[in-house]
Amino acid sequence: MPLVAAAAINAAFYVLFFEIIRRVGPAKFSFFNYLAVVAGILWGLVVFREPPPALFWLAIVVMFAGMALALRKKPV
Repeated sequence: MPLVAAAAINAAFYVLFFEIIRRVGPAKFSFFNYLAVVAGILWGLVVFREPPPALFWLAIVVMFAGMALALRKKPV
């Protein structure tokens, strides 16, 4: 029974996942991947007290700049 329930939940997840991508669009949906990165950084700072190196902040700036360009309404 747990296997059947897990399969049903997984199937429903994929249907909903692709429906959200279809409605929102892949560029805007990819924003959630960036949120996962930010959440991981915050968890590292808060829970493990690991400070990121200086070059890391440059990478974050480049990542958000790319996201801003991808989500622009007007073409460049």
